[in-house]
Amino acid sequence: MFPAVQVEGDRIFLHDRGIWTSAGMTAGIDVALALIEDDLGAAVARKVARRMVVYYRRPGGQMQYSSL
Repeated sequence: MFPAVQVEGDRIFLHDRGIWTSAGMTAGIDVALALIEDDLGAAVARKVARRMVVYYRRPGGQMQYSSL
C-alpha cells in the first residue's frame, strides 16, 4: 500500500521529515528522550535520562533483539 516506505530494521528509532517512529518498549523511551532533546535541548534530555536511570543515547545501530 505504501511503496515509498522503507523499513530500516537496525534502528532504535527514526525521525524523517517530521515523523518519529520506534518499536518496542525501551525504544519508546529512546524516542521520548530524542523528542525532549529536539524540543528543549540536550542538557534537559540528559537530566531526564539521569533521573530515569537510563542511557541518554543508545547506539543507533544496535540490533533490537535479545541474545538470550
